[in-house]
This record gives sequence, C-alpha cells and structure tokens, in this order.
Amino acid sequence: MQEAIDLNKFHPRDYQFCLYDALEVQKYRRIMAIWPRRCLSGFSQILMADGSERALRDLKPGDKIISWNHVRFEEDTVKDIWKTGMKPTLKVQAKNAPSLTVSYDHRFATLPRITRSFRWVRAEDLDRFNYVLLHPYVCSKLGRKKTYCGCRRSPVVVRPGDEELLYDIETKDNHNFVANGYVVHNSGKDLTAWNLCIRQLVDSVKTIYYVFPTFASGRRILWDAITNDGFRILDYLPHELVDSRNEQLMRIKLTNGSVFQVIGSDSYDRTLVGTNPHGVVFSEFALSDPNAYSFVRPILSANGGWVMIISTPRGKSFLYDLYQTARLNPKDWFASKLTIEDTKHITVDSIDREIELGEMSEDLAQQEYYTSFDLGIEGGYYTKYMDKLHLKEQISSVPWQSQYSVHTAWDLGVRDSNAIVFFQKVGQAIHIIDYYENTDEGMEHYVDLLRSKPYIYGTHIAPHDIRVRELSDACRRWQKAFQLGITFEIADSISFMDGVEAVRTTLPRCWFDKRNCKRIIACLENYRKEYDPKRKVYSEKPAKSQWNHGSDAFRYLAVYLPKLFDSMTVEQLNKIKHEAKYGNVKTSNVFR
Repeated sequence: MQEAIDLNKFHPRDYQFCLYDALEVQKYRRIMAIWPRRCLSGFSQILMADGSERALRDLKPGDKIISWNHVRFEEDTVKDIWKTGMKPTLKVQAKNAPSLTVSYDHRFATLPRITRSFRWVRAEDLDRFNYVLLHPYVCSKLGRKKTYCGCRRSPVVVRPGDEELLYDIETKDNHNFVANGYVVHNSGKDLTAWNLCIRQLVDSVKTIYYVFPTFASGRRILWDAITNDGFRILDYLPHELVDSRNEQLMRIKLTNGSVFQVIGSDSYDRTLVGTNPHGVVFSEFALSDPNAYSFVRPILSANGGWVMIISTPRGKSFLYDLYQTARLNPKDWFASKLTIEDTKHITVDSIDREIELGEMSEDLAQQEYYTSFDLGIEGGYYTKYMDKLHLKEQISSVPWQSQYSVHTAWDLGVRDSNAIVFFQKVGQAIHIIDYYENTDEGMEHYVDLLRSKPYIYGTHIAPHDIRVRELSDACRRWQKAFQLGITFEIADSISFMDGVEAVRTTLPRCWFDKRNCKRIIACLENYRKEYDPKRKVYSEKPAKSQWNHGSDAFRYLAVYLPKLFDSMTVEQLNKIKHEAKYGNVKTSNVFR
C-alpha cells in the first residue's frame, strides 16, 4: 500500500521539513507551527471578470478575476497578493501561444496526452506527455478548436529564464486563475499538514481529525479548496486508497481502515464525543474555540496520539498562552515560530514599501508576516493601550486590598456569556483584581458567586438596557437582582464610540492582576472592529466574537467611573451599614 503513494505530488519547502522530522523521526506528540503567509512574473496578464487583462503586479485584494471550477470558467475574487522575492525562473510556452514566466514550482493545469486524467503539474516537471490547458479566449485568438471543458490542450516547451521578482495571489473559491491564457494554481499553507496526515493514514490504521475554526471554513479551505467536481487538494490522497467518501460529513475512509475527517471547532462537542482520534490538526488555531483542544487533549494523552497546531497570531489570546507552554517545554513540544525572514516568501523591502505606501498597516504586517503576538490585531480597539500596560508592567500581581471596597461591572446576556469585572479604586488608580464569565446561568448563580468571595462590595454597575431585557424568569433582571440583595447602578446610555473612548481614557490608570484576570486581558487585547470586505475598510462596530462580553463589561465600568465615589474603606462601609440599620441611609450596593 505504501508504494501506491506518490510522494512527488507535494514537495515541501526547506523550512517545512522540520514538521516531517518532528512527527515522523523525533516522534513528538505535540507540535506547534507559528508561520507567516506564503509565483509568477509581475508582468503576467491576468484575465479579469469583465474580459479585460491586467498585469499581476497591479492586482489588488477584492478584484474580480476568472478562474476554472473544472466544469466551466467563472468569476472569482482575489483574496490576497504578495511578492515572493527574486527567484530563478522558467519560461513555459505552449504551441502558438504566449510564454509565461514562472517559478520552478508553480503548478499548471494539465491533461496528459493519453490518459486524459486531469493533474496539477509543477513547471519543472512539465514534459511532452503533459498538455497544458488554455482559456477559450486564447483559442479564439489563435483560431483553434476547443477540446476540453471549453479549453484548448497544448504541449509545451520549457526553458530556463532569468532571475526575476515574482508574485503570487490567493483566490477565494477555486484557488486558480488564468495568466497569459494558462490555467495556473495558487498555493495554500495547509498543504504541508494535509500531506503529513496522508502519510500517517497510510502508514497504519488511524483516525485523524482536521479541525478548522468553523465547519464551513473547513469545507471552503480544505475539502472544496479547488473545485466541487474534479481535482482538488484532497486528491493528493490517491483514489485507489479511498474506500468511501462522505461529502456531507467531510469524512474519508481508506481501504486499510484509516479514517480522516474535517470538522469545525464550533461543533467539536457533537463530532468528537465517543471517538478515539490518533491525530488532530488545528488550522488557524487562534480563531478556533480553545475548548476543542481541551476536549481532545486527554484522549490523545491516553492513546499516545499527536496534535499539530498551525496558525498565525491573533494577539495575545489562548494561542499565545499555549505557545509559551510549548516554548518552555521543549522535551514535550516541538515549537516552530518563523517569519518572512526565515521563509523568504516576501522580501523585507517589499513589505516596508507597502507600509510606506499605506497599502498595509504596520500592525497587519507584524501579525501576518513577522508572526508577532505583541502588536496585536489589525483593527483592534484597545490593543496598543494594552501593549503599553505590558511595557509599564501594569499587568502584574495586583492583590485584593481588604481595606478598600470592591466594585463590579457587569455585561448581562440572555443566551450569551455573562461577564463580571471586579475592581477597586485606590486613589486615582483602578485595580482590576478579578474576573468571571459564564453562560446559561440565572441571576441566583452570580449572586451566590459574589457571596462566596471575601470581598466587601461597593457599587454594582450594569448596562443601560438592564430594565428592558430578561434573564432566567419573567421579572426584569434588575428587579430579580434587587430581590437577591443587589441594587444595580445603571451606566449611562451613550454611543458605542463614546464608550470606546471612555475605555481608552481609563486604561492608562488601570492595573490588572495577571493571574485572576487572564480572560479580561485577552478580551481587551483581541476586541476588534468588523471588516467590510466590499468597501475594504473596518467599520466602527465590533466584530462578533468571544471577546465581546468582557470588553462590554469593561466599557460599562469606564462609562460609569466618573460617577463612582472616591475610595471607601471597610470602616466607612461598616458605618454606612450601621446608619442604614438604625437610620434612613441608602444601602443599595451592599449585601444586607
């Protein structure tokens, strides 16, 4: 069975061999790769959706081009474009057609002369038995007959070219495009991990799961990466080794009994229950549900299985925490963190030039190409402010000071998470000492939580909509809270951006306890704007994500803070309680 595998279908780049070595030779069970993004001459003419042609170097993300879905040509969208640096080239020329200057490893759509079995072939491997496919407009220009799916087949001549600055693009749907009339492929970074999975599946009977952030993204990025009908990334696995394929569940069973399945971290609890995976790959782990990893970790530990995590950073989230664990435990983890200076996909000068021209922000360049956790997320509301707190060591050990009252700020959801920020006002400083978040619990749960802590409470801050939304029963939440011993003070109803500005003004005064407040720190570092792909701009409203609840609670804290009375000691609180018991003093924020 091993002999049936054509290992020449995929050629790892030099820097990618470390993953093969880590899994197959060194036998690491935990592998993490923090890698940047990943070629043609910039003068190559790309066929646009309106029938015109445009030089590859002049394309921009969002441009509409023509790609091939193996049944017909259709409109596709440029997802990304980048320079891959100065490289030696080959000139590929079909009979009576223009030549195309490419890198040695760029792949062409071909139809072998005899078998008529479609294949993607590297430029350096093209020979007289491979007939490349040309778009119909080339056929009509040359007066030739179309012979396959509207395409013309033609043998090619390949000869060495000069060293040249090359480009590559990534398309949204079909992952190919038409350059100088040739159907050529773009590259994807999941190919290395997928081919490692193939080797593992064929080597012995195994069950391997490939986990994407969502089920839909798994179908788009891997399962249907090339086409819904024809050759695709999955076809790196030879058809003769496939026993059955379930398109709906994205599951493949091999003839030797091995099983491979693509799933989403958004449905791990339904997919993985009762299973026994021997290997799990997490793609773009920074965007995934971290609970999926927590779920499979004990299973893999019990059966000696392995996990591979591949991602680019998205701020100092759970990926950052796990990377620190991997880095500090080299006996248990293989950790590879590379930048473009290691992979050399793009020249440093070209990145600097794009930043100077305003085509890319420094934040995005640091994240995508230099795999930086520090500069945070493109479009982040508070990322730079949190970075300054790190630099000033205002995120450290911040113990509870029992002589001061503890205030809370809440984000109350119905079906969403409920978040509580615990803080103390000590002089002009704001000490964030604790944080709690949970889902699907009634008000009783949160009141019991507050009572279980040793704090003496001051003010409880709630969002302005608390009087109109409901939690666990028919009465309004503020009334329910009052019945249980809490009276909320309501944050003013102001615009969202005014609230964001209040947070930015408040953060320099804040000190966060790094142990108790990991989650709220991550929320503030990862809270970001929603991106509008049509207009190619960030809107003012936030993207819906797991980071919103903690960030919203903190925003209510900042909005109400100017109205919060000065620091109150426990002695002062006891005096208020005494007067309330025997006099007519309001005790709305203190448990009686």
